[in-house]
Amino acid sequence: MMVQVETHCHTAETSSCGRVPAAKIVADYKKAGYRMLITTDHYYERMWERPELAGRDWQEKMDAYMRGYRAARAAGEALGVRVLFATEIQFDGCAPHDFLIYGMSEEYMRAHPYLNRMRPEEFYAICRREGFYMIHAHPFRKGKEQPYLPVCYDAVEVFNGHPRHDSHNQRAVHFALENGLAMFSGTDYHWEEDCGRGGILLPEETDTMEKVVAYLRSRQAELIVTYEEGKEEEK
Repeated sequence: MMVQVETHCHTAETSSCGRVPAAKIVADYKKAGYRMLITTDHYYERMWERPELAGRDWQEKMDAYMRGYRAARAAGEALGVRVLFATEIQFDGCAPHDFLIYGMSEEYMRAHPYLNRMRPEEFYAICRREGFYMIHAHPFRKGKEQPYLPVCYDAVEVFNGHPRHDSHNQRAVHFALENGLAMFSGTDYHWEEDCGRGGILLPEETDTMEKVVAYLRSRQAELIVTYEEGKEEEK
């Protein structure tokens, strides 16, 4: 049996751009028919230098970072939705490029602080060594002429369901095909209206992050593509 999986989701507890508490996110996805949700809260310098975290030690910053995932997991256990942990990194000096990292554990992150201060290619070498899976999120958003170097990640988010951004998804499809990269889909959930706009289908027994990564590497995952391209958000 195949199940619907949300793969790109930001919680209000951790991501400053997230508007919805984790428990409500999980409840809404259950109503939408999803059986699994993967949190991918933002990991970047702006997180660590928030007023309430600036000056704190790394372990305290990690405690704050994990709040969204922990709240989502608790809600998932109560509602029968499996919740797994991943992260979305923006490396210093590489904005607006963002990367979803699957398979990197909380323990690894606690032992290796400030990974965002590396270059993407340097971090990808770690991914290959440690078995992490690296996905270039929304590679053409905000008018980017080109994604980051295609030798620095495993897959491309060719469908990003964020309704308030034009992510130029069709360009991402062509880019993935031209460079032989795996394709990926995610909602990029921030607001209630975003629920269920993207994700992937996985076998029901693919119930751990290790199994998810292995399945993604096999390139068997079917993409959920449900909505038209979003519109560029006005600032």
